[in-house]
Amino acid sequence: PSYQDKLRALWDFWKFLEIINFHGGPFSFSECHRSAVEWKFRPTAKLRQLVLDPRGHLKSTLFCVGYTLWRIYQNPNWRGFVGTESLKLSKAFIREVEDYLVDDFNAEHVWNDRPHFEGNLIPAMDSLGKQRRLVRDIADEFGDKLPGGADKKKVWRAEAIQVIRSRALKEPTITAGSVGQTSTGFHFDEILFDDIHTYDNCSTEAKID
Repeated sequence: PSYQDKLRALWDFWKFLEIINFHGGPFSFSECHRSAVEWKFRPTAKLRQLVLDPRGHLKSTLFCVGYTLWRIYQNPNWRGFVGTESLKLSKAFIREVEDYLVDDFNAEHVWNDRPHFEGNLIPAMDSLGKQRRLVRDIADEFGDKLPGGADKKKVWRAEAIQVIRSRALKEPTITAGSVGQTSTGFHFDEILFDDIHTYDNCSTEAKID
């Protein structure tokens, strides 16, 4: 992507999906998705929003994965929480986010070459998406910043990912959670709930309350 493409992707959600080739790019999505995105980003949008679509319509893919990646691209200091009915599903969203973050092409041409932030966004990792032992050992000796511009990875787990950022914050970049878990004491910029209601946790009036 060109410098102009990456600059436009800061405010154009569909251009961002194009430059990271998200699920094949914007043309992989239909008019119902464009209408939903237009509604979400409308000038009069509320802080709390509810998106309802039948299962299989990619609303989770678009708004939990694609949107999360876009917010990280816009601001590496952004902190998000993804919560579902089960932790297994929340981790699956984190895993898909990770796949786009560690993609070799995206890491080189998008994440680590942004028009509005200098330096890398993605820590040094091997082909499995894990931090090299050598990099970790050097980081322990030299601190967070490594010679040559590599960076020590602080949080990169199945339930939480932290990119390289300019502020010291206790919350990871993106955290996974589920019904029944507690996240007291954390401060997130945005919280995304997806399919948190099931027959098990909504079967009585008390559970609904």
